[in-house]
Amino acid sequence: NLARWGNDNHIVTQSDPKYFSKLPALFDIILVDAPCSGEGLIRKEPGALGEWSEKNVNLCASRQKRILADVLPALADNGILIYSTCTYSEAENEENMEWLLNHADITPMVFDLQDSFGVSRSEPLKAGHRFYPHRVDGEGFFIAAFRNNRKTTSPKRNKYQPKRNFQSSLPGNEDKVWLKDVDRYIFLDRDEHRTALPRAIYDDYLKISKALRITYSGLYMGKVYHGKLKPSPELALSRYVSNEVPRLELSIESSLDYLAHANLSLPSEIKPGYHLITHAGYGLGWLHVLRTGQVRNKFPSAWRILNR
Repeated sequence: NLARWGNDNHIVTQSDPKYFSKLPALFDIILVDAPCSGEGLIRKEPGALGEWSEKNVNLCASRQKRILADVLPALADNGILIYSTCTYSEAENEENMEWLLNHADITPMVFDLQDSFGVSRSEPLKAGHRFYPHRVDGEGFFIAAFRNNRKTTSPKRNKYQPKRNFQSSLPGNEDKVWLKDVDRYIFLDRDEHRTALPRAIYDDYLKISKALRITYSGLYMGKVYHGKLKPSPELALSRYVSNEVPRLELSIESSLDYLAHANLSLPSEIKPGYHLITHAGYGLGWLHVLRTGQVRNKFPSAWRILNR
């Protein structure tokens, strides 16, 4: 989803919360959308009722405390912690708020809300916000926010440097073919795959890579074959793709044909190479014209439109 919005300033990880404690005071905002007993989804999914039990509620409440305790060290001074669940259980909501206030130097954040919003306040300090399905346009939900009061002392520098499984480099001539403003990036190479990472988040990338497993970051440009880039679908959607890349503007109907992998009517004079398919100026994907005249739709099959 991040790639489809055309952005590149993100780092996606997949790790147990306990590893976040190795990143002291790094994050200005942490959102803990915690696994819960799901009571707020029963109206939408009646089958969820069969999975509910008091034992599961207590298990979730314990797991939520563990997650909160694990990530709190990573919250920056004066940072904001947001906690949410899709359940009504006080054990998983208000009691966890009480537990936080007793175990961390944080202050609940109270917001001015209009009555027309239909949101109910709850203790402590009326800082918990409950969303009931009969009062709001949505399912059951709970959310609360806290500000960190803790002052972090500078941690000792860790001399251990883990082995990197990538090589970093400055922009090359091939990068300038595909991207505008290439100087805003550091380029990462791993097994012939090339990623453009904004310089602004490179230091954070190095810190995070020491503690967490990174699954996606920056702008994945594609795979390099014999010094030439085979552009990725993400690159076609990027807001930073070069204006010099050959483009083929299509009508709405032809664009839908492209997205559905249907036959396309193309100009006879189209040249070999990769062409960026656009509609209203927005990139959709790549069309690869071979020297033999064959045309290959490079829009991912898993993304294609099935019903129009």
